[in-house]
Amino acid sequence: MISSQKCPTTSLKNLPSERLPAVQILSAIFSVLISCSSLPSFAQQSPVEAQAKIADLEKKLAALPQGQFDWELHNELRHWYGAIDVARSMKHVEVILKNRPGDEYMKQVLGGKNPDPKQAVSALTETAKRYPKLLNLTAACWLWGGELEVDPKAAEAMLRRVASVQGAEPYYRMNAQELLSARFPKKAAAGGDKAKRVARAPKGMEKMPGPWADRSDLTIWPNQTSNANNDIWLAENHDKIRLMRPRVLLITSPTNTPTNKLQTSHVN
Repeated sequence: MISSQKCPTTSLKNLPSERLPAVQILSAIFSVLISCSSLPSFAQQSPVEAQAKIADLEKKLAALPQGQFDWELHNELRHWYGAIDVARSMKHVEVILKNRPGDEYMKQVLGGKNPDPKQAVSALTETAKRYPKLLNLTAACWLWGGELEVDPKAAEAMLRRVASVQGAEPYYRMNAQELLSARFPKKAAAGGDKAKRVARAPKGMEKMPGPWADRSDLTIWPNQTSNANNDIWLAENHDKIRLMRPRVLLITSPTNTPTNKLQTSHVN
């Protein structure tokens, strides 16, 4: 876990351009080391101190008006829980990534900004696999991993996994779809043609409502481009839709027939 504390640095750019005496260089390095050693770290904090800090932060969080999001509080809790309970720490990362989708600092915290892309992808995918129930965290990790992965097949697989995370903010699926379209334009085009193919009505149902009767008008939903309620098209075009006519499947059954018998009959 990356700490939110930063070590101060000493700049030598304003010093004379001629070679610096060795003593002066060593003095500058020594001053930086002393400054860094004065910063609080998990190693210097006892579990009791960490728990006391967490308790104080949790009180502040509980005192917030219902529905209010405070990035600083959640980030501090993420930081302190990281010393004693990584799973709880990740829950605060989840809250941040839900309220601030794609948060760049969380990307750094999760290792996504490691200078070595392989290590960055490894850290992100490991987190995604370890916390599948944290939906926004998982979606963010697959998205960032797919963005950084250099192997086309692996990158495509990661980006497609974003769409499988049901319940995450639409931001993640929309960005994954954009990356897929940019990196794999031929597949995106083929998928688009397939999506726009008009369905054929079953015999005897030609005049009844169904996908075969959908219009090409994109201001009405469902339409010939999109007809599924989990379609990413809805999130991308919701502000252009003027009329929605969702289809509902209603199943009725006699009250005197056992439910399990009906289910068996339907499946068979």
